[in-house]
Parts: sequence; structure tokens; C-alpha cells
Amino acid sequence: MQADGAIGPVGLVAHTGYWGLFAQDRLPLTDRLSAEIGLRYNHVAIAMRDRIGTALNGDHRFRRLNPGLELDYRLTEGLNLRVGYAESNRAPTPAELSCADENAPCSLANFFIADPPLKQVVARSWEAGAGGQGRWGGFRLEWLLSAYRTRNRDDIQFVASAIRGRAWFRNIGATRRQGVEFTLKAVRGGLSGAFSYAFTDATYRHDLALSSPTNPAADGDGVIFVRPGDRLPGIPRHSATLSLDYAGRGWSVGGDLIARTGQYLVGDEGNDQPRLKGHALVNLRAGIDIAPGVTLFGELRNAFGRKYATFGTFSDVGEVEMAQAPDASNPRAYGPGAPRRWYAG
Repeated sequence: MQADGAIGPVGLVAHTGYWGLFAQDRLPLTDRLSAEIGLRYNHVAIAMRDRIGTALNGDHRFRRLNPGLELDYRLTEGLNLRVGYAESNRAPTPAELSCADENAPCSLANFFIADPPLKQVVARSWEAGAGGQGRWGGFRLEWLLSAYRTRNRDDIQFVASAIRGRAWFRNIGATRRQGVEFTLKAVRGGLSGAFSYAFTDATYRHDLALSSPTNPAADGDGVIFVRPGDRLPGIPRHSATLSLDYAGRGWSVGGDLIARTGQYLVGDEGNDQPRLKGHALVNLRAGIDIAPGVTLFGELRNAFGRKYATFGTFSDVGEVEMAQAPDASNPRAYGPGAPRRWYAG
């Protein structure tokens, strides 16, 4: 970015090298209990070379040894229990490293700025669950239930700048994602069904002051305040999918019901504004065999033509005049979901 805020030409070559060493083994402790033990060493080297000047030059190295342990216990022939702990790390990308200065924010078209380094993200995860199979009412069943908690240290987030159209990456301290996931599959003859549900509690764990100048809740400096426990935007808290299919002799029909609850808009990390509305969609499908080895199929997505959004953020409606909406005053902007559509083949 130039001194007057304009975008200037850049020339940059980035070389990234990733390598790792890992060892893993499953040890039988008893006839019912086994342990899976793993270790992985990750090494990342990122070299950035400026082709115009020297401001973009940089050498970054990230390394870490990550352990993992899982215990599996076979309670009965149809029921297994497990619990595990694992660590992992993610190095910043060249795009993130080149756009990490609050005083020199960048646009999506020009990430390359002479910026300070970012810390790597380290995740520590716990998981416990149970799974099994059996029969009920003539149905053959398979199911899986699991609970997890992952804490990311030095998580990275793309933060809006006070300069319109610009943003920058920064470490935001710790975030936590925890929840429960459940899946169930049932089969009886040509009838099959599947149900899945996920509860996701994704929250910030530190007090933060983040720039979000187009958020109506921002103060005079365009800053919003995040408290521990505020939910990460863009992540539905509840999601579920139900699928049913029936296959006859030479034909099949089926469909899905997909439901998602609302999510906070990106730029509302303090959870001060109303959430994006949830939605439920119905998809239908069918097929018929018209010759040996040849099937005519059709699929109808969003069968009832529901209008919904999968993403939300805030837009500047004060300084930028929009010909399509000259009197716009609501800064909420949505990414619309796909409309009704059909396929055949």
C-alpha cells in the first residue's frame, strides 16, 4: 500500500516447504482394550523474495512435535467405546504472513505487504465416543455418537480495516470448538435411511477489540468488543440431515431434508446484531434403468424454492453510492443460497 492509501505494484516469489516425520502403532492391552499411539513432527519453511525492492523479503520457520493417543474398548460385540487426545499445528500461509500489519492492510487483490510475522496455530483436542451396530424391527442399524473439544491457541482471523475494502490477518488468542455429533444408518430390504446431527459451540476465549467499521454496534473508532464466550460468526450452532431412499427392481427414489440454524454475521464477533436466519431445504432424486448398465436419473435441489442465505457480513452504505439501491440504509449483506434447480442425465 502506498503512502496515500493506493495499491501499488508488487512482485513476490514465495517458496514453501513442508515435511514431517510420524510414527504410529496400535497396541493390544487386553483382549478388549487397545491403544493407538502416535507422534508427528512437522516442519514448515516459507521463504519470500521481493522482486521489486526488499520490503517483502522474509524467512519464516515453524516446527512442532504433536502427540496423539486413543484408547478403544470393545464392550460387547455390537458396542465399542473410545477416548482420545491429540495435538496439531498449522503454520501461517504466505498470504497471511504478507498481510499481517494493522497499519498496512491489504485487499484480496493485493495481499503482499511488508508485515510482522504471525504465530502458528496450535490445537489441542479431546474426543470421546461410542459406536455400534445391531438390529431393531427388521432394520440393520449402524450408529456413532461422539463428543469433542478443541482449543486453538494463537488462532488467526481476517480483520476488517478502517480503510474501506481492506483487511489484515492477526493472531486473536484462543478459540474453542466443542460439540456433539451423532449419525445413524438403517437398512431394511430396498429401504435405507440416514440421520446425522451436529451441535457446534464455537467461541472466543479472550477479550478482544476488533476493527469492524461497518458494524452498527462499533464505537466511534470503528471498533467492536469481544468477550470470552462470544460465538464465532459464520458457524451454525445446530445442523441436521435426514436422507431416505428406496431401491426397487430397476428404479429408485429418494430425498434429503437439510436444516441449519442461524449464524452471526462475519464482522459481528461481539454478537451484538441479530443472527442470520436458519433454513431447511428439501432435495429429491429418482432413477430408472432403461437398458442393462444404463440408468436415467433426475435430481431436484431446493425443491420448494426456499430463499435463504449461507453467509452474512456488513457493507458500507454511507460512503459508497449503489445504483441498484440508491437509498440503502441497512448495512447487512447476505450471500444468497442456490435457488431451485434440476439435473438429469
